[in-house]
Amino acid sequence: FRYMVIGLYVGFATVGIFVYWYCFDVSAPDQHTLVSMSELFGWGKCASWEGFSPKPFLDLTFDKDPCSYFAAGKVKASTLSLTVL
Repeated sequence: FRYMVIGLYVGFATVGIFVYWYCFDVSAPDQHTLVSMSELFGWGKCASWEGFSPKPFLDLTFDKDPCSYFAAGKVKASTLSLTVL
């Protein structure tokens, strides 16, 4: 039982902060672009989205490939996930 509780905490905490950074972090100092939950879950179809243009952050621009926002943003979100542990 103890390991199940710890596993649930680790799972929810790491995934939760990852999703929070992409979808809900309105007061972020880097002012990154927020996406909806459905966009985050369907990020693999980003190339077919019309009008998706994320703002630059961390000295990165996404003018040529807006979908690279999910690869670049993953660096910050993953760091936050590891910090939660």
